[in-house]
Amino acid sequence: MATYSTIKGFNVQTLSSDPLISLPGGGSWASGGALNTGRYNAAGAGTSSATILAGGYSTPPGTRHTQTEIYNGTAWTEVADLATGKNSLPGIGTTTAAIVAGGAALPGYTIVGTTEKWDGTSWTEVADLNTVRDQHGGSANGTITAGLVWGGYYTANLALVESWNGTSWTEVADLNATLITGAATGTQTASFAAGGTYGGAEDSVNVQLWNGTSWSATTSLTTGRSQMGAAGTTSAGLVFGGSGYVANTEDFNGSVWTEDADLAQAKALYNSGAGTTATAAIAPGGQGPGVTTQNEVWTAPAIASVAQEGQVWYNSSSNVLKGYKLTPGTGAWSSGGALNTAVTYACSAGTSNSAVINFGGNTGPTTENKNESYNGTSWTEVNDMTTARHSFMGAGTSTAALASGGYTGTVYTANSEDWDGTSWTEGNNMTSNYGYGAGSGTTTAAFVCGGLNPPPTIIATTLEWNGTSWSAGGSLGNSRESNRAVGTLTAGMTCGGDAPGVTADTETYDGTSWTEVNNLNTAKTQHNASGTQTSAVAYAGIPYPSASATTEEYDGTSWTEVADLATGRYGVSAGSTSQTNNIAALCISGSVPPPRVTTVEEWNIPQPIEIKTFTAS
Repeated sequence: MATYSTIKGFNVQTLSSDPLISLPGGGSWASGGALNTGRYNAAGAGTSSATILAGGYSTPPGTRHTQTEIYNGTAWTEVADLATGKNSLPGIGTTTAAIVAGGAALPGYTIVGTTEKWDGTSWTEVADLNTVRDQHGGSANGTITAGLVWGGYYTANLALVESWNGTSWTEVADLNATLITGAATGTQTASFAAGGTYGGAEDSVNVQLWNGTSWSATTSLTTGRSQMGAAGTTSAGLVFGGSGYVANTEDFNGSVWTEDADLAQAKALYNSGAGTTATAAIAPGGQGPGVTTQNEVWTAPAIASVAQEGQVWYNSSSNVLKGYKLTPGTGAWSSGGALNTAVTYACSAGTSNSAVINFGGNTGPTTENKNESYNGTSWTEVNDMTTARHSFMGAGTSTAALASGGYTGTVYTANSEDWDGTSWTEGNNMTSNYGYGAGSGTTTAAFVCGGLNPPPTIIATTLEWNGTSWSAGGSLGNSRESNRAVGTLTAGMTCGGDAPGVTADTETYDGTSWTEVNNLNTAKTQHNASGTQTSAVAYAGIPYPSASATTEEYDGTSWTEVADLATGRYGVSAGSTSQTNNIAALCISGSVPPPRVTTVEEWNIPQPIEIKTFTAS
């Protein structure tokens, strides 16, 4: 007989109390020893019981401080000053070995790149940053031989990232967009940058993760803001306070952000938060709106469990068997940042609503090769495709995408090209020239199905991509064009299209052959679909004679009509979040009709985890 742990991957534990939903959940703030000198925008590092705080700003009278204070868990003690009074800079390290880099310094407002090293007794100037900056973030939990700073301001907002090896700074991979006044914590190889003014959008909810090589988007904050304090790691992080003088605290378990107990005093801190874990953090000083010496210390149970669906335990105090259950909420559309160029018949690729690219398309007078990147708030033009086209087949993510086939405005093409997160590169062509089909998968394992072959003819063709070349796959059960696809090469799905005549037909693919499954409730074409073979959402399109706002969810068996788009349209971009599930999706641009629009709408389904009690039935 199979055991529960074999089936679900969890042992049934005996616990005296229920575990918590998230790692630092159930924590609270309490008063700590007051600073000797009130300030904000200071550099903080260390732990909640051994903290170093250097520099900072206070107004009036408009002072950039040199003071350094060390906290022992009870009281702050003034130690040796910085060489230069400065603020808006990160601190990295501990109370006995730390560095601060850059910032706004005296005299006046002078942005600097100086780095100072603390040896437990005094500060010494060492190698400068390559790019002077202030309002930037850093890896507070790094060390004096392994640190990282990112973003900031110098004549313009920056995306630049620099790594410290104990002797010098080296430029490494940039942030995905410029960033100032974001919350920052972590190590040289695992950090996050949250909120701030990201890509020009103030008080952003955007969060970026660093893995030691590159940055990627992750789940957004629940409350957009800047000038926060931060503590912890990429799998157990904490942000608190922020612009507008807020008290909000949020914890991160590596997947989602959760609201926690507020600070007692609402305030903006900037870099003055500290703490190597999300169960023990500190928020010294700040501005709220007056400059304060007030200090708060965060504690949370160290034994708290990270919730995972299927986890089960026996509560010995109440004599009941309990478990975590994921209970999806009701999905809804909300407004997103407008695309810069209104297009139809483009493609998009991404893994979340804050990490998407939109490429190619048709503006009416011209066929486009433009490529725009979305950070969850706004779109930025990045490097163009090598071949302008529309009605082509796309696949992949915002950092690894595939574009194949399509119509150039004069001819069908077999051209394929890859996006590596920076630029497009020509790859091996498809086996024939065609477009108006559907695509899904990754840059190493993708499929395209259906479409129009010259002169044009509606086809049932499926082609498979292995990362190098194209080969024939199993044909669709029903020929169609302007259909949409989701999923992977071995677990894909296509729905809708023109056969001719708008169809609701849905088929699934196992990497060899297609199988008919339950149809959409409403036949549609020139729509979009996002998700997987067992969890998808389809929306927009044309159920002739009008543009559609309808949305349908697929649970692996059948389609159900759910919340409508605010703006019905067709010719929307094909793809976006197509490799994940139906929790998040984007409806990008399209035609209302008659004009093309830059409108973007975001689809989200809340995913709360609940504690459920097992009952006999």
